Amino acid sequence: HFKVFGDNRVVVEGWRNARSKNPATNLVFRRIHTLLAKSACTAHTRYVSTSSNPADESSRGHYPLNHLLLPPVDIPCELTRFIVDFDAPRTQAE
Repeated sequence: HFKVFGDNRVVVEGWRNARSKNPATNLVFRRIHTLLAKSACTAHTRYVSTSSNPADESSRGHYPLNHLLLPPVDIPCELTRFIVDFDAPRTQAE
């Protein structure tokens, strides 16, 4: 089981309801649900205020000092195109 915290109520509640008004968001939800089902995993979302969200600064490109970061984790191959390697040089798309 995974707990996923987010500061976007629409996404958090959409995940909980298994649907969103946004078709693109629904597509992402379906893709993630499919990957989780293949791995026999579940994800539960919970809302957290932006001010209490430790990932908020990182999501805006403001990263803590390297010694404060958690150790790297192996990312499943099917997710690598959705995740940016923090230590890799930035690409133009980023």
